[in-house]
Amino acid sequence: MPDSSDDILGQARTLVAEQNKIGLPTANIYVDPQVQPISTDSNKGMMVLEKDQYCMNYLKGVRSGAIES
Repeated sequence: MPDSSDDILGQARTLVAEQNKIGLPTANIYVDPQVQPISTDSNKGMMVLEKDQYCMNYLKGVRSGAIES
């Protein structure tokens, strides 16, 4: 599991780039928010929100489990 928002975003960018390379339309890509329990670290909730905001702003057309972009 990722340790930071940057880790999540790096994985998302890589996932989208690789899927696009093999011809998968961006609209068919869903990015898993990789939710971790807040009880393990109070920053985990913010990591998910930052990932969703990034996807909406920079990975146009990519869908997310929490927020549709």
